[in-house]
Amino acid sequence: MRKVKYVKTFVSGLLIGTSLFAIGHMASQATTSNNNEVAKVTQINQFSETRNLADLVENVSPAVVQVIAKGKVKSNINQEFRGIPNMPGSPFEEFFKEFRRGGGSNERAPGRGYSQPSSIGSGFIVEADGIVITNNHVVDDAEEVTVRLKDGRELKANVLGTDPKTDLAVLKIDEDETFDAVDWGNSDQTRVGYSVFAVGSPFGLHGSVTSGIVSARGREIGSGPYDDFIQTDTPINKGNSGGPLFDQNGEVIGVNTAIYSPGGGNVGIGFAIPAEMAKNIVADLIEDGTVERGWIGVSIQPVTDDIADSLGLDSKGGALISDVVSGGPSEKAGLRAGDVILSFNGENIDDLRDLTKSVALSEADSTVEVSIWSEEREKTIDLKVGTMEESKVTKASFSGRGDELPKLGLALNEKLEVVDVDPESVTARKNVRIGDKIESVNNVKVSSLDDIRDVIAKALEEEREAVLLRVKNKNGNRFIAVPLERA
Repeated sequence: MRKVKYVKTFVSGLLIGTSLFAIGHMASQATTSNNNEVAKVTQINQFSETRNLADLVENVSPAVVQVIAKGKVKSNINQEFRGIPNMPGSPFEEFFKEFRRGGGSNERAPGRGYSQPSSIGSGFIVEADGIVITNNHVVDDAEEVTVRLKDGRELKANVLGTDPKTDLAVLKIDEDETFDAVDWGNSDQTRVGYSVFAVGSPFGLHGSVTSGIVSARGREIGSGPYDDFIQTDTPINKGNSGGPLFDQNGEVIGVNTAIYSPGGGNVGIGFAIPAEMAKNIVADLIEDGTVERGWIGVSIQPVTDDIADSLGLDSKGGALISDVVSGGPSEKAGLRAGDVILSFNGENIDDLRDLTKSVALSEADSTVEVSIWSEEREKTIDLKVGTMEESKVTKASFSGRGDELPKLGLALNEKLEVVDVDPESVTARKNVRIGDKIESVNNVKVSSLDDIRDVIAKALEEEREAVLLRVKNKNGNRFIAVPLERA
């Protein structure tokens, strides 16, 4: 069974840490002489002509620390010692559920009650007064945190703040002295194929260095709405969690966080939180211990090819608004369900993640410019960003028998609630169910079957390939595009 590890490993006896990053690779180039002599293999140093990897490691290593977190943790969690953590609330909770269902024998017999294990990870100092960055899962629920420096000293640290949604935490070393620190790099400028290296504490071996390349960017691994990981071929092992991923200039471009592993060991697929995301979160945590995210009060879904056609868009892209929170920032700005957000605060929205990140990183109470597709034309509006809060969606009630709309494969009652679905229809394949209610067609609010027929007739007259239904059920609102059958 394939496993993805989000590493929080407890230890007794040996210092075994939380898993993550390391990076392995040095290329070689074979050259053959004109006389067909045996090819000579030359090592290529990818890091720099003027600064090699050894120099970089020597410069940054004093700022990399080992993080030791102690706290009361239940010791009778069967899967804990198999490397499949049980951590509700972590950004990887849903991602790991399928792996925790499998059961299996324990590598250690579970005890009863509580113990005092250590969670071992890595971290790095970003400010000379002792500000340390690590993963939230390394220090989660810790009662005592210690950092071990390169010179062997162990110093107490306080947790200034954590952000479980991005798995980041900020610590402050409890000593009044000046420490070596590293600089943030620009992860947005990092390209696939760039050389990178990591310094950390795999298996408690502090100061271990590994190197490799960036394998991919913008990687989604199912951890939540802020997925945007740097993937690397670094050999990642337990204890690297929270440690830095460095670029060729010795600047931090990522925070090592997770690995993908079919058997529990390194297979050269690891993930790091990009610096451009991390440093914004870290700044908030340093300032007040919490992260304040922007919020605009909408539910969104992707714009597919058929949805784009039904809306008159030339191509898919953007974020389709399926619901607007009453009284929220978007409603106040004039946005409505059926509008498509094309850009937000100057950033093009190619998919849902683009909008999620742009909104989350926006300052509350700031006013941003939003480009939308509404009523078959592009518009620009100003929107005042709010603070993230939970949306409330009104639930619908369902009853009655109805009339048929054969072109949609639906039967509706007078309240436009679905009472039957043709099992062979597109609407059935798109999970329209009995009890769902049709709210609008092609963004025209409908209140009767005749209204729906009129909109369909107009779409056929305009030679549209599909119509856009806004469907409401107990889970909220969503849009689906239904191809039109022609006589």
